[in-house]
This record gives sequence, structure tokens and C-alpha cells, in this order.
Amino acid sequence: MGTSLQSWNKLSSKVEILDVFNPVLPYMVLSLEERQKRLDEFHKNYDENVLDENLRKEKTRIITTLSQYFDREMILADECLLRGDESGAAVYSHIANVIHTAMKELEELEE
Repeated sequence: MGTSLQSWNKLSSKVEILDVFNPVLPYMVLSLEERQKRLDEFHKNYDENVLDENLRKEKTRIITTLSQYFDREMILADECLLRGDESGAAVYSHIANVIHTAMKELEELEE
């Protein structure tokens, strides 16, 4: 995974990454088990703070869909980078756009 992170650092200068993606960067080097553990912890803490059951369900649906998509796309991007294929950078940029869209959906639910 260190090679993947080095490749990411090299390629990240070639694509515009949304600010919302920056906190996710350390997440990409975690094992799937660690990602799931953190996701479970996030859901636990998040659920405790949301009182409206329907709102909680919708937020959980968005977050779960996003995390499944994220894991699948990160594997694809990592494989591209490990092969030396620079198209992995485009995948990271696309992931950032999807995350940005999901965050907007979550914000709209708050209103």
C-alpha cells in the first residue's frame, strides 16, 4: 500500500481534488477490515445523534451506498496505480465528485 500512496501523491498533483475528499485520503491505505471497523463506529456514533427515524434511515442509506461505492472504486484506482496506469487519478477525481454529491444530499436532508 505504500506504493499506492506514493503513486497517489505523484498523481494528485495532476488532477483537481475537491476539498471534501482530503479527509478521506488516509482512509485509502487502510485494510478492508479497518475500513469496516471505522464505518461501523461511525454508524454507531452517528445513529446516537439522530432522533428522527426516517431521516436516520435515509442518511444511513446514503452513507452505506457511498461507502460501498468508495471501497469498490478505491480498489479499482489502487489497481490502476499499482500497474502504473495514470487513469487511476481520474478514478480518484470521480470518487471526489461522488462524495461531494452525497454530502450535498446529506445537507439537503438536514434542512
